[in-house]
Amino acid sequence: MHRESPSRRLPMRRFRTCLIGAILLLCVAAAAVASQPLSVQVHEAALHKDPTFLGPVVTTAPYGSTVTLVERHGDWLLVEFGGERGWVHASAVADHAPALRSGGAAAAGVSGQELALAGKGFNPAVEASFRASHGGGYLWVERAESMRYSPEELAAFLEEGGLNVEGGRP
Repeated sequence: MHRESPSRRLPMRRFRTCLIGAILLLCVAAAAVASQPLSVQVHEAALHKDPTFLGPVVTTAPYGSTVTLVERHGDWLLVEFGGERGWVHASAVADHAPALRSGGAAAAGVSGQELALAGKGFNPAVEASFRASHGGGYLWVERAESMRYSPEELAAFLEEGGLNVEGGRP
C-alpha cells in the first residue's frame, strides 16, 4: 500500500484551507450585497410581482424612501419595502440617499412631489422662469403625469401594435 508523504499533504491542506476561506468570504460578500439598502430616486417606484414593467404592482415606494435589496436579475432588483417584496427597475433606485441642500433650514411640510422636483434641481423659481419663457402652463404635462394604465392595458397596446419589448413580459 502506498502512503502519501507528510510533505505532500501539507500543500494540499493549505490549498483546501484557502479554498474554504475563499468560499466563506464570497458567501459573506453575497449576503452583504443582498441586504443592501437602496434609496428611491423617482417620484414613486412601483414594485412589481414579476421583473417586468407589465407585471402587477404589489406596492409602491415614495421618493426618498429606503428599500432593501434581496436579489438582482439583470436590470431588475427584488426589493423589500414595508413588509412587501417586489421587483423594481434599477433605474428607479440608487445606493445613496437623495442629496438636497439649501442655504438655510429646509421648510417643513414639503410635499413628496416638491421634494422630487427639488432633488432634480427644479424649484418654483425655475418653474416660473420656464413658464414665462415658454408661454404658459403645464396642462398637457400634468395630464400625461396623471394617466394610469394597468399592466393588462399596456400588454394589449403592445400586442395590438405588434411591438415586442424585450423583458416586457414575465
